Amino acid sequence: MDAPNVFMAVPTYDGCMSVATAHAVYIFASRGIVNFVLPGGVDDKPGDSLLAKGFNTLWCQALNSGNVDYFAMVHADVVPEHYWLDTLIEEMHAHQLELISATIPIKDYRGITSTALETKNPWGPRRLTLHEIHNEFPETITQRDQAGLLVNTGCWVCKFNPRWREELCFTIQDDIVKDPKGQFHPVVRPEDWNFSRQLRLLNVPFGATRKVKIRHLGTGAFDNDKVWGEWKTDQAHATKMGDVTKPGVM
Repeated sequence: MDAPNVFMAVPTYDGCMSVATAHAVYIFASRGIVNFVLPGGVDDKPGDSLLAKGFNTLWCQALNSGNVDYFAMVHADVVPEHYWLDTLIEEMHAHQLELISATIPIKDYRGITSTALETKNPWGPRRLTLHEIHNEFPETITQRDQAGLLVNTGCWVCKFNPRWREELCFTIQDDIVKDPKGQFHPVVRPEDWNFSRQLRLLNVPFGATRKVKIRHLGTGAFDNDKVWGEWKTDQAHATKMGDVTKPGVM
């Protein structure tokens, strides 16, 4: 049986990425389990300052290539361990999923991740902290077992399934809301959570895992393989996001 073709997407602002990320992208799979499909064919430019458009450009390149079995993405500031794609694909199949994302901490010292759970307020999901990820959830969380799961796009892979791949796009929604005290707050539905919601509507089984060790590069290297951080729960959601509302906005 021939090795499957994997489209490797690395969205960047200007075509640049960290040396560590480039190394991880190069050493992404062992045992020759996949073939590497190079991006190309739509908008001949190295990057895009519009995040969702950059993601959609890469998705279109995969659609137009005509020979993709898996689509994988790593952000330019994310450094997964060597052979991370092996691990993600094996974990995806082990849990009978069609998409799996690595859980990644946000680049500050609170210890929160961009893996989240839906709440009654679609503008204010509850982000999971590293304390919760390591102590309260299994190594791999699936949407099947945890309703309302929202995953991140920093490091992930999916089956490039003809049933649903043409039904998806990356999109960001922004708004301004007022809390009960009359204070205004910017809110956003980011591309990764909107993508998760589209997957759910299309009945695509997906999940998040900490099985792949990740470093998220910012003012430091923020790791996902241990418990750290000032917050044990998402305090921003508890104190503000759970209360902001805007009539007529869903």
